[in-house]
Amino acid sequence: GVVTQGATPQAVQDENNRRINQIVAALGADGVDKKDIITSQFNLYPQHDYSNGTDRINGYQSNQTLTIKVRGVDQSTEKLTKILADATANGSNQIEGVSLIIPTICANRPANWPLPAPNRRPRTWPRRRELSSVGS
Repeated sequence: GVVTQGATPQAVQDENNRRINQIVAALGADGVDKKDIITSQFNLYPQHDYSNGTDRINGYQSNQTLTIKVRGVDQSTEKLTKILADATANGSNQIEGVSLIIPTICANRPANWPLPAPNRRPRTWPRRRELSSVGS
């Protein structure tokens, strides 16, 4: 993600967009498909100065978070490492977390069973053919 600060909302938003576009271009060069990159959060806030008993806006801050699906991490983490390095080299100054969901683990889960929580070990679900005997 990107956090920027500046004097006006437009200046902050312009700088934020410039950095995000630079990151997206770098990720594309790393082989990440555009459909696997989405903006998952965007905020623009005034920065307040409360000194001397007054409330004065002294600037603005914007943050934008991208959610990126990186494929093939279950075979090697080298691609993920390169993507994180390239994102920070191209303007990302905030990485909120990395969640790993391995498709082979989740592929066999019944549709009404939840995905594993990011802070828990993934659960191994029975194979679909084994589900036909569940509840019989």
